[in-house]
Amino acid sequence: MFLPPFENFFFNNNTPHRKECFMHVVTHGNLFHADDVFAMATLRLLGLVTSLTRSINPATFADPATLARADARIDIGRKYNPETGDFDHHQEGGAGVRPNGVPYASFGLVWANYGAKLCGSLSHATVVDERLVQTVDSRDVGHDLYPELNYPNIAPYSISDAISAFNPPWHKKPQQRDFDKRFHDAVGYAMVALENEIVTAEGAAIAKETIDRALSKAGQSPIIVLDRSCPRQELILDNAPYVLFMIVPTGGQWTVRVVQESRGILKARRYLPQNWAGKEKADFQGITGVPDAAFCHNSRFIAAAQSKNGALALAMLALESPV
Repeated sequence: MFLPPFENFFFNNNTPHRKECFMHVVTHGNLFHADDVFAMATLRLLGLVTSLTRSINPATFADPATLARADARIDIGRKYNPETGDFDHHQEGGAGVRPNGVPYASFGLVWANYGAKLCGSLSHATVVDERLVQTVDSRDVGHDLYPELNYPNIAPYSISDAISAFNPPWHKKPQQRDFDKRFHDAVGYAMVALENEIVTAEGAAIAKETIDRALSKAGQSPIIVLDRSCPRQELILDNAPYVLFMIVPTGGQWTVRVVQESRGILKARRYLPQNWAGKEKADFQGITGVPDAAFCHNSRFIAAAQSKNGALALAMLALESPV
């Protein structure tokens, strides 16, 4: 089942019968995951939770009477219906997928209905969905976002791994009360992480304006100059495949930064010259001829000078150097 595009999936604030004041919430007991933890964190940040039950039933993961008494059911109950406070994805056929193919888990279902309210903006909520929510949902439903690994024994350590680490050690024979305490600890951690992501999303619009302005001014140049340091390099990846280096003011200096080859990997479209690696001050100035050159990182993804003109000179030299 495909759900509408994300921006059309949020319920309007005037939707009849929409749950806006949960009091008692039920989720499953025992092991918890980032999915149910972040769903609860979202509702907690909105002030919609006054009490919680983590329910156990070996056959169904919940006692029907316990479910019925709850105002909302998170990651439990095998039903999705926001009007009745049901946010589960374990029912046959799941609870739908995004247009990009990433399925919804319970965090995504809660976020799709309440993310815009929490963020104060649909556009900010969409950024958080792309940066955080989809990674949690995909992990929970077994939808692999990283099918290829360069190192077979080393995998990306995600926010889902960090949340899972809050669970009691499996070999210590923990009691249910241990799981419940650690669940609440994990929710607190998730609330902080989610608040930080919302603040990051608020800055995304400013970052877009900064990068759009730099791209417009640069034309088709492989070098762009930003008037302030900002994130969202993916805007360059999406809109300017010709850009190789960015000039960015950072900490009283001006830096030359490489541009990633694609999202999700660190490989650059073009690295800084090999003979710059690890050089600094007089050595770096001697190699480049740039009098205020400061340093170049060993991995050749960033170099710095004391002035904008110095950084521009380094970028021009990098373009002229053999690949």
